Amino acid sequence: MMEGVDGVRMTHWRRCGCLAGKTIFMAGVLLLLLLMMSCMTGCGIEKEVEPAEEVTRETAAEQQVSEAVEEIHVPDELEAPDEAVESSDPKDFHEAGKAVDETDKIEATNSHSDDNESEGSKIIVSSEDYEPVEASEKEFREMTPRVQAEPGALIITGDGLENELVLNPSEWQLNHPWWTERYYSSNNNLGFHKIWLVKGYDLGSLLKEAGLKTDEDYLITFESADGVIYSEKWSSLQNRYYFSDLTTDTGQLIGPLIGFYRKEVFDAIEPQPPVHWQTQELTASDRDPQWPRLYMGQQQDHPSDINQPMFLRELVRIVVGQERKE
Repeated sequence: MMEGVDGVRMTHWRRCGCLAGKTIFMAGVLLLLLLMMSCMTGCGIEKEVEPAEEVTRETAAEQQVSEAVEEIHVPDELEAPDEAVESSDPKDFHEAGKAVDETDKIEATNSHSDDNESEGSKIIVSSEDYEPVEASEKEFREMTPRVQAEPGALIITGDGLENELVLNPSEWQLNHPWWTERYYSSNNNLGFHKIWLVKGYDLGSLLKEAGLKTDEDYLITFESADGVIYSEKWSSLQNRYYFSDLTTDTGQLIGPLIGFYRKEVFDAIEPQPPVHWQTQELTASDRDPQWPRLYMGQQQDHPSDINQPMFLRELVRIVVGQERKE
């Protein structure tokens, strides 16, 4: 009987234990489901919250930039004109920038005007501001870009000059305003004594115009179209004379000339000085067909000095010193 009761009890406890286990299991499953739902809900919330947070951060950054821009002060003189802002043509923007550059140059010049005036100098902002009045030949050439050499042009160059000169045939007119007239006495190897009336460029004026350097007595080299070359020191060329009646008493210092028009006013073989001749005028018919030609005087106190062979014709080049280095 006791065994039967105990068996019933054992069966009862087993049933209770099984029910309790099931209950605990179900509770665990339910808790797991609740946790999974909670996780899923949390992830959904984060997904919805993250965009809002990004929008908030972007809005805050934009606001900070806007506040920083508002705090920047742009001076009135640097603000672009309304028409420049409204224009969409790139050319307009280029012109506007160019105008600003020119304004900067003028302001920079004005800021140093006191110092420059105290030193006796002047700053020229642009070539348009410089208007020469009655410019001399030297000033005219300095303001004019280097001239393109024409066929047959005479080039004056060399390292003894600051600048190079180009004398073109189109300029060689009888009424050239910078030409001068001179008389030269000459003698050749056959004893023909002549007196010439010549018109052309004074060589000294040309060299001065080209900026003849004074650091030494330069050798001047003359070259003709047929390749004949003659050289002489500049000081020696200036120390030559003209004898009007072929006597030593009438000798007068005369410099070299680059002639274009000439007339022979006296010609004789071994004449007996003093000689006489008539003054004449040059005309267009006196144009030298072998221009330009070099003319120079004779040695001091020597009216029979043979200088005519040095009257080189068809000059194409005059070099002062050595050839200029490129």
